[in-house]
Amino acid sequence: MMGSQTKLAPKAKLVIAVMAGSLVLGGCATTGSVKRAQARADEAFAASQDGLTAAQRAQTAADGAMGAAGRAQTTADGAAQSALAANASATGASADARTAGAQMAAMSARLKKLEAQVRKLKGKK
Repeated sequence: MMGSQTKLAPKAKLVIAVMAGSLVLGGCATTGSVKRAQARADEAFAASQDGLTAAQRAQTAADGAMGAAGRAQTTADGAAQSALAANASATGASADARTAGAQMAAMSARLKKLEAQVRKLKGKK
């Protein structure tokens, strides 16, 4: 059997080089630089917690606004239904008024006809 060689992909070589460099440079860090880095990391963590709290407050406000919008929509839907019902009632009342007007015109014509007949009968006497 011949010896087999494993060929590494360029990305794998880069990862190995970065890891090896980190290990070599890791021994060069001073206690002061590590403490400063930790302090900065702690500050960044605190800032991210503040950001998370603000985001949670904003979400709560948005949820409240969504609830208010839903209630407003329900109220608007009810108002639209009321307007439709009022329109139907007005349409019915208008039809009733037209019918009453036509009946009044017919009664007025009949009354005039009866009055004419009464005058005619009075004139024969």
